[in-house]
Amino acid sequence: MKQLFLFLALITLGALNTLQARPQFPVATEELRLEGAQAHLTGKPNQVAVYARGLVCSSCGIGLRIHIGKLDGLDESALDEGMQLDAKNQLVLIAYKADHGVDTDAVYKAVHKAGYEPTHYYQWDGQSVQIHTFKEAK
Repeated sequence: MKQLFLFLALITLGALNTLQARPQFPVATEELRLEGAQAHLTGKPNQVAVYARGLVCSSCGIGLRIHIGKLDGLDESALDEGMQLDAKNQLVLIAYKADHGVDTDAVYKAVHKAGYEPTHYYQWDGQSVQIHTFKEAK
């Protein structure tokens, strides 16, 4: 009986070990993140790409979807219901309606509530993609 219990315990522990989140991608460099942001944002003034430190796999999106989905002015017809993950570059892409504008304070809070550290974001200024630091991250 002890052997059966030990066997079941080992199988359970082995199964739980495989469920742990593991990084799908290596941590992106600042240069790679900027290239990724440029590829996503060029010509799109109503979108931002947020660097979310800690975002390392595609399954990380559940909390981000919940909190970003509550943002006012989200353009659900763009991207994937207003939001897309680029886990390879640790970016969260967010699309806003043209008449709304980007509320960076709300974006910061949403990403932070989802469990990530938003340090800066990228945005198209009409000529190039610019890097901006969140006020809260300074």
